[in-house]
Amino acid sequence: MTEVDANGLIGFRFFAGMAPEFVERFADAGREVSFATDEMIFREGDDATGAYMIRGGDAALEQHIPGRGHHIIQTVHRGEVVGWSWLFPPYRCRFDARALTDVDAIGFGGAALREAITSDTGFAAVVYERWGKLLVGRLESARLQLVDIYAQRD
Repeated sequence: MTEVDANGLIGFRFFAGMAPEFVERFADAGREVSFATDEMIFREGDDATGAYMIRGGDAALEQHIPGRGHHIIQTVHRGEVVGWSWLFPPYRCRFDARALTDVDAIGFGGAALREAITSDTGFAAVVYERWGKLLVGRLESARLQLVDIYAQRD
């Protein structure tokens, strides 16, 4: 894994308007990673060790529906973030994430980010606000997908 330069993060919407010192904290917690097509990025129930900013490729957030198998809840593209469970105890993944294509990403270590949150209330406010917006969008997407799935009952 390669270290991340804060300047490489600035172009992503997630970091737009973020104070440079906060972007630097993310860079310090980040490493370049990659996933091959169909490789699991994380699995529901696994330890949530961090989050991933997609730099290239596409990933699917999936949910197992009893009696119906795995369904894509949302497709995530360049510039989007996957992984929020690192932020909330018990730090377990709530969905599966799978690479739909080869994916290049920046992995952010959850433990390092949690440590930075506890030491800096300003950073904490930014992280909770941005991840809160991410969660609202993810939950709305999941809700719409589940409505579609259950509307297709025979």
